[in-house]
Amino acid sequence: MTFDGSVLIDRTAGQIGARCDHEAFNTLTINLAIEIMQGKWTVEDARHLYAETVAAFAMGRDAPYAEKLLFTPLDGSADPDEAAIGGEMMDQMKEKLKDLVGGGDTPR
Repeated sequence: MTFDGSVLIDRTAGQIGARCDHEAFNTLTINLAIEIMQGKWTVEDARHLYAETVAAFAMGRDAPYAEKLLFTPLDGSADPDEAAIGGEMMDQMKEKLKDLVGGGDTPR
């Protein structure tokens, strides 16, 4: 994500996270990433708000974006997609793998 490299998005699982050394900044990052996806902020505006919020938080001022999640997580937001390899081909691959690692019926 262009906004912040610490944003972790797992579309398949329907999850978003952030990797930072401070929980408040993870909360801030996630709140802003969600609002970017909702169209509330541009990346540039969100980065500016991020900097302002970090400064406010460090000085002990109100920093609502860093204090709690400002959205309600959705249930059922996972997008598992469709398997590109299915059925018979998957069975053939499993058998080939068994042969390669010695898990098949033939002795080594």
